[in-house]
Amino acid sequence: MEAVRAARPGCVFKQRRNERHDRSIAGMLGAASLLTLAWSLPAAAQETAPRSPPPQTAQSYIENGDIIVTARKRQESILKVPVVVTAISNDTLESAQVTQVTDLPRLVPGLVIAGNLLSIGPQVTIRGVGTSSFDPGVDQSISLNIDGLSLGQGLAFGSGMFDVGQVEVLKGPQALFYGKSSPGGVISLRTADPTDEVEVIARGSYEFYAREWRGELIASGPVTETLKARFATTYSEGEGWFRNRAVATPLTGAITPPDRVPQPRNFIVRGTLLWNPTDTFSARFKINHSYDKTINSDLKQLASCPDGAGQSFSPVPGLFPNIPFIGGDDCKYDRNANQVFLDPAAFPGLPNGGTPYLQNKQNFGTLELNYDLSPALSLTSTTAYYKLVSSSSVNPTLTTAAGPTFAVTNNFRRREFTEELRLESDFSGPLNFTLGGFYEDGMLYDRVRFIQNRAYTIGAPLGFLPPGSIELDAATTVDIRTYSLFGQLRYKLSDQLELAGGVRWNDERVPNA
Repeated sequence: MEAVRAARPGCVFKQRRNERHDRSIAGMLGAASLLTLAWSLPAAAQETAPRSPPPQTAQSYIENGDIIVTARKRQESILKVPVVVTAISNDTLESAQVTQVTDLPRLVPGLVIAGNLLSIGPQVTIRGVGTSSFDPGVDQSISLNIDGLSLGQGLAFGSGMFDVGQVEVLKGPQALFYGKSSPGGVISLRTADPTDEVEVIARGSYEFYAREWRGELIASGPVTETLKARFATTYSEGEGWFRNRAVATPLTGAITPPDRVPQPRNFIVRGTLLWNPTDTFSARFKINHSYDKTINSDLKQLASCPDGAGQSFSPVPGLFPNIPFIGGDDCKYDRNANQVFLDPAAFPGLPNGGTPYLQNKQNFGTLELNYDLSPALSLTSTTAYYKLVSSSSVNPTLTTAAGPTFAVTNNFRRREFTEELRLESDFSGPLNFTLGGFYEDGMLYDRVRFIQNRAYTIGAPLGFLPPGSIELDAATTVDIRTYSLFGQLRYKLSDQLELAGGVRWNDERVPNA
């Protein structure tokens, strides 16, 4: 397995962001808006008092001049939350052209989102705290919360985002309210809710260097006096910012790739219903479908070659000819990132015609019910469902001319059903509380295959590997059951000083891990 890596000890790979150019001039190079159309009947100013809980608006979460956050699963001013929070409004996200969760580090100090292979997905750290794992079944140390749905699997961080009302990045341990998958922090996304007036928005943009276009369509407004709806969808497609100039070496199981990578495609559709039949009850239902496919998503670049660029190596010096595993590469940190694709004739069973890829299909939704038991007591139920289906393949040793000794494919599925109940008090006195319970029923399936390159198998012109020496087909299924109880007491010593303490009990059962 390490025949190629061992042959190039003096070379260093640097990972590059596939879909965005991260240098300082990036913001000036692309995302030229072609069309912005907004129609409102009549003006969208909101004059009526909001019902309980206050409904979200499509633009921001500001009340009486204060930024409203939900760091403690309740709406309160960011100035009164005992948590380090970075809140990003809808206007800021749009002006900064943030279209993916992986774009957020540009706006949040201390947040780092790095890539990884196959279905492991992006690796996230906040202020240096994070998880580094090569197992997609290991949750991140940073939780991604989308409209009350908590996700810890890395691929969730790689999906696109749009029509978001506000992003909150909570720094530091958040286990009390967000559970065990948040020792480093939480990234909380609140997508936009239906508006009180009819609103139709269409947007289009084009990024010149990556040759990527993007379109959005949003329709929102009241259906009846008590029911409002919002429909939002987006599609983007591009050729890619990197130029792949690799030329395949014959008889090595490699094929010459297209000139541009990673050729991303993304489609998202979301529907939202907001029902307020009385002043004491409200229901919010959101359903989402997301599709992402990227060619050569694990692209990396040779950036340091002390022994010289474009070298060839012999797997057994003196007995076999040199093979240009990293041939034809100039070893410079630029837009040229060379990597050959794989010939399916040399890798039996390799999907997607030998082209390395990552494809994700995600379906998820939340149902939030809010009921005011009394003027001082409110009960909230959040029911959530999530399903991920991912498939991928990769050139694991990132060769630039000859084919690798083996290929890797991955099929990954994850399903989660969660239910959370919270009882919240808002007494006029100094003492208040939050009590809650959480249940999770989850499953993950992970299948990994190693496929040996037949061009290097004994009997082929360049054969040096025994048949089946690098072959693997392993699958794992894991069931997850989680039960949690949590609570917090808050005592207001003064208008500016609060004493709070909480505890969470968690029981997670993974019988067949």
